[in-house]
Amino acid sequence: MEKTKRVVIKIKGMTCEHCVMVVTKVIEKFPELTDISVEVGKAEFTAPIDFDPFPVGMAIEEKGYDVVE
Repeated sequence: MEKTKRVVIKIKGMTCEHCVMVVTKVIEKFPELTDISVEVGKAEFTAPIDFDPFPVGMAIEEKGYDVVE
């Protein structure tokens, strides 16, 4: 069984359900990520232990939001 970790990304600029939908769709483009949960200001998902969150953060920022951590 592959080891996984829970990743939390704080996001500035999300203010509504449309923002949540946009960020959710971005994260869903990464097939290795599961158990995705997005709410205003934050996104959480399960990722492989060696997962680098940088590409996800860049993809979220390309949509106009700021990744804090």
